[in-house]
Amino acid sequence: FRGNGLSGIDDVAAALATNPQLERLLIRDNQLNDRDADLIAQALKQNTNLQVLFLRGNNITSAGFENIGTAIYDPSSLNTLESCNHTCYIDCVEQNEHGITPRQRRNRKLYKLLSTRHMNGSNA
Repeated sequence: FRGNGLSGIDDVAAALATNPQLERLLIRDNQLNDRDADLIAQALKQNTNLQVLFLRGNNITSAGFENIGTAIYDPSSLNTLESCNHTCYIDCVEQNEHGITPRQRRNRKLYKLLSTRHMNGSNA
């Protein structure tokens, strides 16, 4: 879907949420916006097969990418962290590493959460 002028990806996000066997999705250089980012974030909470998602070159603001980032890393509690998507690498999202296994990605997120809590004295 790269460079096709896509905007409003309701159907694509709905398809992603059904957890298809799709491993890579490139929807770079289109007209996606923060509403589309919200749809993608919701879909990623259900999808455990997608391994790579490229979104660079769209009209998604930092707020939209932050919402997507929360789908893959939500440090508000151990339960929310565990329920995050650990399989997908997304370009343009901080704290997201490419080339590691989902288990490694999950373990790094857990380590970061616990070490941050320890440093803040809030690791109860």
